[in-house]
Amino acid sequence: MLLSIIIVSYNEEKYIPQAIESCLMQVGIDDYEIIIGDDGSSDNSLEIIKEYKQKYPDKIKYFIMDRDETGGVIGAIRASNVIKTGLAISTGKYINVLSADDFFCDNSKFKKSISLLEDERYTKYSAAVSQYKKVWDDGREEIIENKKLPFRVMWSGGYVHVSCFVFKRDVFRKKLLLSRFCDDTGLIFSIGLLGDFIYLDDVMFAYRQRAGSIMHKSDELELCILELLLLQDIFNIGNKLSSSLARMSKVMLFVCENRSFLKDKKYTKYMKNAGQYKYDILSAVKNCNVFYIKIIKILIYLNERFWIWRRSLFKRIHI
Repeated sequence: MLLSIIIVSYNEEKYIPQAIESCLMQVGIDDYEIIIGDDGSSDNSLEIIKEYKQKYPDKIKYFIMDRDETGGVIGAIRASNVIKTGLAISTGKYINVLSADDFFCDNSKFKKSISLLEDERYTKYSAAVSQYKKVWDDGREEIIENKKLPFRVMWSGGYVHVSCFVFKRDVFRKKLLLSRFCDDTGLIFSIGLLGDFIYLDDVMFAYRQRAGSIMHKSDELELCILELLLLQDIFNIGNKLSSSLARMSKVMLFVCENRSFLKDKKYTKYMKNAGQYKYDILSAVKNCNVFYIKIIKILIYLNERFWIWRRSLFKRIHI
């Protein structure tokens, strides 16, 4: 199999038909499979998935995750477990991950991406990355430019949506962060460990903005905590990628400055989860004092200066 598309679904009856259709409408590629992982939906999503499976039995597979076995109440871990299950089922040489409320807006995304990755000139690259746009249900759109930077520099502070990536299967065999996070940033980090990214200039992916998504339901402290849990994973696998610290420095400062809230019931699930692994980063942050916060502020300033210099140097040399 040349390509596996993994769709993550949970209560997306309104949007999942568009997500599936955007995969089926791809041109110039026939050797692909669509694997839909449903995280125990309670709406009509599963019935829609079964209808597509019946209509396209040779293209579509699906599985259902037990809500009690997909990371408890932490949505990012549930989504990660769905993706990891989809990866284990998949057979494609190349892989793409899509949320069921998003869709592809260019029918040649996979043809163009895989053509580049198959070119012998680009064997060192781990993934082909397209540009993308944010879309709203009222019709508004905003094009987002993925900056063409080396992985280590990008990781210091940039954001690229994981669905922009068509990546090599080797990320699953060799470098996948298996402890917790395999969604968005965690998966991108794993892909980057295999090599740099090659960028396409075309806008090929549409990222839906809606109030019901995990990102929009979480407050700022929760999102920062999730970033620190990812950093804990990075420490646990012994990775020494210095730019990851640059990415996390402001996040760590925010959690430090709001550490008194970590005792609230809302954040108990994160504290409990972090305590199950080595380097319990949340307990360390919770117990830090004012002196350490000042040190972190200094490190943030130095990190920012260094990575701004690295970005400007790269642009002078390569652009």
